[in-house]
Amino acid sequence: MIVDPEDYVLLSREIWVNTFERTPFDSRDYIQVLDGVKNNVLTGTTPKLGRISGRQLYVGSIDQDGQACTRAGNEIIHRIASKCERDFQQLQSSRQTPYVKGIIKKVISRAGWLYKATPPNIISHIRKVLTSDAPAGLWRSVVEAGGRAFGNVDDFRTLFARLLIEAKIMSWVPVNSRNTQEGPSAASSCSEVMATKDLMIAVWRSCWLIVLWEGFCRSSRRRILAEFIFK
Repeated sequence: MIVDPEDYVLLSREIWVNTFERTPFDSRDYIQVLDGVKNNVLTGTTPKLGRISGRQLYVGSIDQDGQACTRAGNEIIHRIASKCERDFQQLQSSRQTPYVKGIIKKVISRAGWLYKATPPNIISHIRKVLTSDAPAGLWRSVVEAGGRAFGNVDDFRTLFARLLIEAKIMSWVPVNSRNTQEGPSAASSCSEVMATKDLMIAVWRSCWLIVLWEGFCRSSRRRILAEFIFK
């Protein structure tokens, strides 16, 4: 997906960012506002008429490097990232009730859509979860976020190692907290089969993210192409 060189979505929907900055994590509207930022700002698209093809294309608001195309757009991304970072720090310092744990999962999931602009404390937590015996619901959230936010080979190796262990297809892959001598167990129920299928889909998605990351979707190439098409 090509990034909008004019950052229309980021600039025209700043009201969502303003609301997010005013909403504390313990507000009953917090999840709704957080989802609004993700759906309307970070993953929002803008229709553009291609200069070459003459067809309408939909361009994104943020690239794989967590960057927009204008200074104002990057400032909005910075504001979202800063709020996520502050909220996550406060959540980790709070009493770990089921509600707080649920909010933590949401923040990790939504902050991942900042790609490489994901706050460092959230990145560190993703690494920690991937190398620990975390509950399935939590580590699946961090797998998706890590697949978007990670930017180096070592982090992707950690992500794949955990995926493969959980899928029980390569039990020898080293993960710190797991017994690597255990052999793979056969799925004994439909739910196990579906869980394994979901994991393999996650593996495929993460592989595709690496292809995008290492190839066409580097921000410099995307900006050049966007400017070439729409100017």
